[in-house]
Amino acid sequence: MSNNLGLQINSLMVSYPDWEHCYDLKVADQSRVALIGQSGIGKTTLLLAIAGFAPIKSGELRFNDQIITHQPPEERPVAMLFQEDNLFEHLTIQQNLRLGLDKTQNPDERIKEAMHELNLWDQLNKMPNQLSGGQRQRIGIIRTLLRPEPIIILDEPLTGLDNETKEHVLDWIDNRLTERQKMLIMVTHQRSEAERLGCEIAAL
Repeated sequence: MSNNLGLQINSLMVSYPDWEHCYDLKVADQSRVALIGQSGIGKTTLLLAIAGFAPIKSGELRFNDQIITHQPPEERPVAMLFQEDNLFEHLTIQQNLRLGLDKTQNPDERIKEAMHELNLWDQLNKMPNQLSGGQRQRIGIIRTLLRPEPIIILDEPLTGLDNETKEHVLDWIDNRLTERQKMLIMVTHQRSEAERLGCEIAAL
């Protein structure tokens, strides 16, 4: 396997009017990294930069030795779950989950399987405003993990879930990452979550 496979972040400067952050990070192909650090240190900003939603002043992003620094978000090899689940309120849960899925790979079957596995099987035809916060969070996780992009980005994905549900969701995430050979970059305040998913810790 080439040493150039994976994600390389080289002297990446993200610049806002009142502050800047600079990042250097390498994430090997199909590996898992958890970003941990104090609030305001720039963890979410790094996720947004990788996904194409932060203003990059200088530096470079590479994935599998291709420069993606200035690619628009929709062209990047990234599926991101923001801190808010970002469900479309005018679409049913099933319609939300279909967005961005490969139509040639039985998306409805994959959606139904995931919904059963995360105890949401009876929510498919509901609207987002009919769901609890924890249900919406799990729907967002399903939508992100089922997408075809090779890099999965999760920003505090388990906030608000009870311990039993959290363990079940961690198992499901772990299995999907392994099954589909995905890279994971996540932000969490809980080292136990990172350890459960076998993440290397990157302290910012």
